[in-house]
Amino acid sequence: MKNARCFVVAGSLPKPGWIGRSVRLILGVVLLDGAWSGIRYGYPALVEQVPQAGNWLPIAIALWLLPEVIDLGWGVSWHHRSQLAVLAFAGALSLGGGLLQGLWWPAALGWFVLGLTVYVFLHLGASFVLAALLGTPGCEMRALPYLWTRVTGRATSEHVCPGPIGALDRWELARRSDAPGPS
Repeated sequence: MKNARCFVVAGSLPKPGWIGRSVRLILGVVLLDGAWSGIRYGYPALVEQVPQAGNWLPIAIALWLLPEVIDLGWGVSWHHRSQLAVLAFAGALSLGGGLLQGLWWPAALGWFVLGLTVYVFLHLGASFVLAALLGTPGCEMRALPYLWTRVTGRATSEHVCPGPIGALDRWELARRSDAPGPS
């Protein structure tokens, strides 16, 4: 995670423009829909059986995004240790299920994977929607801390947006800055 140390003082980053906020809102709704689908359909698909081929992609995406969600969303620097901890715990659940029940994909592992996947998409989706509504400067994963700042008045750090939305924000800011002012 190359941008893990790009936290800056509150007020250092510009707020996104309407294009960046619109993209965040759309992505947030899509991710929240994905979380809702996990809640609605995940129980039988992950808990009662080994996941089918189509279920592995959201699981892999959630595992891949986990360090960003944890580190940027909560302001910690765990890096890939969060992924390693998840994989170790999932391995322990699988081993325990295999030894105790003869099932290498026990219900406990299914619940854990379902919970993790729904959490990542729910946290990320809610962060995108909040970032769009509040105009969170920098990374959308700082939307919950930014909301905390707005409610309590106690400043929290901001983070440079590490993904493609950061490039969109920079382009939009440059576009606004190049616009001719009133004559």
